[in-house]
Amino acid sequence: MEQREEASQQGLAAGEGMETLVARLTPAQQIEFYRVTASLAIACSEAIRQVLEAMAGPAPAGPREPAGL
Repeated sequence: MEQREEASQQGLAAGEGMETLVARLTPAQQIEFYRVTASLAIACSEAIRQVLEAMAGPAPAGPREPAGL
């Protein structure tokens, strides 16, 4: 439990540090930073989806009917 609280506090401190660093960038640099960050988030999301699909196996063929019909 203590480790979670400590990790949470460290995460908040890291986030505050990032905000401070971003504030020091020029507006053009901030736009580029957020563009790159968004691209990384999309890439990570796609990688996670691929891992989940690989773990779950192939999707069932055809549309599924609601249960009870």
